[in-house]
Amino acid sequence: HRSCQAPLCVIAFVCRPGEKCLGELHFHDFVKKTHVWTRAVIRLGRGPNRGNCVEMENIRARPSIKQAHSVANGHTRATNGIVRNGAVPKAISGKSDASLPERIFNWSPRTFITLAVFAVIRLLVPSWLVLFTLACLCEVSALTLDFKHWLSTRSKTSAVANGDCGDVRLGKFTWEEVRQHNTAQSLWLAVHGKVYDLTEFVDSHPGGRDFLMFTAGRDVSHAFDVYHSFTDKPRQVIRKYLIGDLVTNQFPPYKPDSGFYRECRERVREYFQRTGFNPKSPWPGLWRMVVVYCVMAASFCVCHMWGDAIPWNVRVISAVLFGCAAGVTLVHWYHDASHGSFGHSPSWWLLATRCTDIVLGSSILSWNHQHVLGHHLHTNIIGVDPDIDQSMRRISFKQFWKTVYRKQHLFMPILYLFLAVKSRIEDGGIMTFVFRRNGPVDINPPTTQDFLRNVAAKSFWIFYQLVIPYTVLNIPVADLLVIAFIMDLALGGWLTYNSQVSHVQEVDFYAEKDLIDGKYIPEEWAVSQVRTCVDYCHGSTLDTFLSGALNYQTVHHLFPGVSQYHYPQIAPIIKEACAKYKVPYTHKPDYYTALRDHILYLKKMGEEGRYVSID
Repeated sequence: HRSCQAPLCVIAFVCRPGEKCLGELHFHDFVKKTHVWTRAVIRLGRGPNRGNCVEMENIRARPSIKQAHSVANGHTRATNGIVRNGAVPKAISGKSDASLPERIFNWSPRTFITLAVFAVIRLLVPSWLVLFTLACLCEVSALTLDFKHWLSTRSKTSAVANGDCGDVRLGKFTWEEVRQHNTAQSLWLAVHGKVYDLTEFVDSHPGGRDFLMFTAGRDVSHAFDVYHSFTDKPRQVIRKYLIGDLVTNQFPPYKPDSGFYRECRERVREYFQRTGFNPKSPWPGLWRMVVVYCVMAASFCVCHMWGDAIPWNVRVISAVLFGCAAGVTLVHWYHDASHGSFGHSPSWWLLATRCTDIVLGSSILSWNHQHVLGHHLHTNIIGVDPDIDQSMRRISFKQFWKTVYRKQHLFMPILYLFLAVKSRIEDGGIMTFVFRRNGPVDINPPTTQDFLRNVAAKSFWIFYQLVIPYTVLNIPVADLLVIAFIMDLALGGWLTYNSQVSHVQEVDFYAEKDLIDGKYIPEEWAVSQVRTCVDYCHGSTLDTFLSGALNYQTVHHLFPGVSQYHYPQIAPIIKEACAKYKVPYTHKPDYYTALRDHILYLKKMGEEGRYVSID
């Protein structure tokens, strides 16, 4: 219903005069999903004894319409937990509102098949090989399903590949309606106010099926622009799939581009045409990762292979080195592959992400929703950007102040170390596959391959980190847990200390109260990326390698689809465009200055003690 943005169901019955009552229709299930009525009984009929009758019994608003929603010029602002921080009602996102035990029990056949396979493996192989065998079976099964799907798509006609959809009557859709079409069987996308049905195109997408799968059912306007920066062909292709207009927004949109980002794209495109460089070449990252994986293997051997022959202080140093090297793999080819900038083929991206997920026990599915969708499209928007979690810290004057924030500059640098532990728990299955959320971003229905690869990654990580050292090398369990914990602390610290200094500084943050006329964020998307990013230590080869070119954060946010090894050459081009359009480009002279300013900014936000106004 437009007045309150609540789902509305209209059912029409046509009865001849004198007919008996049609009876009662119990809409308990429908009402349960709408979050508006707890129970409704509708009696319908037409006759001498009934007349025209529509009765609602036991209607109890939850919450009242006044409390439920307030809408301003198409941008939905919700309270009272219905659509808080961009969360989608369960009826829209496709998630069940059952209790946790019910969710696990009804969690498709995947859980029970996995348990059955695990039991069979346990009977057939030695105990210490169970997890390794399970990981191999899951990985091979996922690849088999991918190959089977690839074979089935080869028979598609050229008409489907070219998007011949025939005559379609254009309509108007809310973001809630678009959000429901988030699977391969029905895949819609919104781009710059237009809605497209790409169901028939999903297997023909040159950038692979996975990109469309996790972006399905969303407004991906700026993702569409940045990942097709140097060609206009995609804009011509999707016109064939147009089905209507988007009339509301889940998250606040940005102001339209006035020419700044268009000029940035033209200048960078001219650079690659002039030099002949491949903007997505995988080879610079590949040889670097070979070296880094050798360092990881050597440090792992020092931690475990020689046992008591190695002093504990050396083993601790090796564990820290392993964690830091693991962090380098994440900020290099894993990060690039998640943005499609490690090679042109999805096969390259799968290689990079699987090699990293299996070794580190991470999850590309969780990362894509958090980082690619949440952070890059809504950078530094409070309550929308999952990478600037504000539950434990205050990072803007637009947040309420609490006493605990007074010492945040002291305890947050310590909590940063636990990022890997936190992420391992969240992407281990509960948040990704049961609750299907990553902060304010809801996760699209995972495929069977996603589930199998998640099981394979976790199983192999536990196998080589704990099972092999304990069963084969006879390392005490306590020593193993301590070493694994140190590795994760080093990994978490490497990631957070490289990323947080680039966004949590004296830069712009946006909140709902900043919206122009309650509708637009007061900046263009590209301008906001520049104003919310901090670069540091340009020209340093060592800093660029250790940070995975995150010291060129501004360039990365404007061109995430370009390999990070081109950022040092692209940065001066972006600076020239910023100078022309008078957009401030923030750059710190070295990493120490960037880190110091980050800590001082946390201290300033914690000691302010000033409550923000509600209006």
